[in-house]
Amino acid sequence: MDRLLCVLLLFLPGGLLGAETVRLPVTRDTWFSEVGREADCNLGGAGQLKLKSIQEMSLVDFDPAPLRGRVVQRATLHVRVRGKEILRRVTGSSFSAEWVEGTAPSYEPQEGSSTFNHRRHPDVPWAYPGSDLTSVILGQGGSIWRMADASQPDAEGWQQVPIDPRVVGARVAGTSYGLFLFDDTGTEWTRNGEEFQLRLFPNRFVHSRDSGRANAPYLTVELGPADSQPPAAPGDFTAEIEQLPAGEARLSSGNTCDTACPAALERNRHRG
Repeated sequence: MDRLLCVLLLFLPGGLLGAETVRLPVTRDTWFSEVGREADCNLGGAGQLKLKSIQEMSLVDFDPAPLRGRVVQRATLHVRVRGKEILRRVTGSSFSAEWVEGTAPSYEPQEGSSTFNHRRHPDVPWAYPGSDLTSVILGQGGSIWRMADASQPDAEGWQQVPIDPRVVGARVAGTSYGLFLFDDTGTEWTRNGEEFQLRLFPNRFVHSRDSGRANAPYLTVELGPADSQPPAAPGDFTAEIEQLPAGEARLSSGNTCDTACPAALERNRHRG
């Protein structure tokens, strides 16, 4: 009976026996607005984070050191609602550029801090001349993303947002500089018979780390076994520029992947 119990425990949901879950506090955060003059404003010192469809979105970061050398099996972002609107469907994306949190408590231009328009206000672009925040998120600039449904708030207003392990892994690998959060629900509507109600881009707020330790967002990450084998180094690159806009190239790699890589290589477009 004891031997049977040991075998069953090895196959419990969540992975191998002894899987470790770590809690990672958010170490810096901000939100961005793309609306008018707000696109040149910093919000790194605000006591809240805002998610409002395509108009306003948030960015958080954490120390990846405790995750290095381990397989990331599952990750969850925990946020506390601030206001009556709750999170519903949320996209979590890696973030392909370094950024400056800033200290502005409300919409305020702040030299050297990150805004929607600039990585460092007023003149350092996010990726290339003329680029804005959209060049380093949601599939651009080598970023990766997945969407998920947030849990319903608990009695204290906490919601959980599943984050794809690959998005967390990008931060551990150093190809990402944070976790970008985007409201995928946006406008809501209800219909009751002939009565139709439209709610255009509700303002969804959650507490930021500046709201105090008891309210600050954090991640929980379930770790699997050790992982010390790096992927194969890319090589044998070819570049194609025909029929592409100036400054762009289509890169492909012809080397053979090891078991840690996908079976087939994708051809990706990269801005120069």
